[in-house]
Amino acid sequence: MINIDETIKNLNSRGFDTSFFENGKDAVDYLASQLKNETIGFGGSKTIEALGLYERLCENNSVFSHWYQGYGEAQKNAVGAEVYITSANAVAQTGEIINIDGSGNRVASTLYGKKKVYIIIGVNKIAEDYDKALGAQGT
Repeated sequence: MINIDETIKNLNSRGFDTSFFENGKDAVDYLASQLKNETIGFGGSKTIEALGLYERLCENNSVFSHWYQGYGEAQKNAVGAEVYITSANAVAQTGEIINIDGSGNRVASTLYGKKKVYIIIGVNKIAEDYDKALGAQGT
């Protein structure tokens, strides 16, 4: 069984600031309160799509996503944004985040040049350890 508190502790020990929310609405409300007048890039994410995060953040920010605006200029602007939001393919309870990417835009944008990066992690993406998380990614 996955232990959320243990996962948070291990992510924190690896240098990640974490916030836990009981439901998606609370997570979206939190992000909307933190992000105003920003340029925000989105990585392709079914989790973000399900949360309605794109629409909510568009209320007070310039948001770029190739899922909503098409490839080309939107993807270029997403990569150049000050803030980047994506989801993880999988997370190990031991604190490793797994993100495998077809074109590299999501991985590159989480690693370099951003003022802030938010990685959305649903509890369904957490596995016991690294090997199980790697095997579960993409499911």
